[in-house]
Amino acid sequence: MIAAQGGAELSLRLPDLRSTLGAHRAEVFARTLCSPRENSLAINERSVQGGVGFRWQPIGDSAFRLTAERLIAIGEDARNDWLLRLAWGMTTGSEAPAGRAVWPSGQAYVEAGRFFGDGGSTAY
Repeated sequence: MIAAQGGAELSLRLPDLRSTLGAHRAEVFARTLCSPRENSLAINERSVQGGVGFRWQPIGDSAFRLTAERLIAIGEDARNDWLLRLAWGMTTGSEAPAGRAVWPSGQAYVEAGRFFGDGGSTAY
């Protein structure tokens, strides 16, 4: 079976902050993540990870995000730690141009993170 992960997130978007760089979006959120048991779709209770955090878009209308999150271990294999993440992504050609049956499209996504309690950095 292919490795998978599932979860749920609740977020609250805060009022936009305005500056010369445009509107800055900010959110507070709470989420849970989990992985399935081997060769099954049942939740592996040992993998359940919780988190609460703050997500900020420092440059208006950009796809750049800065996230600070407190990870909360729920399952035995989860961790209690702080995580700082930087993410950027873009999509082009997701809508068909008028009168075109074929058109180019693409997506790009980059994310890097730093765990502080246990150390270590991750990039995707």
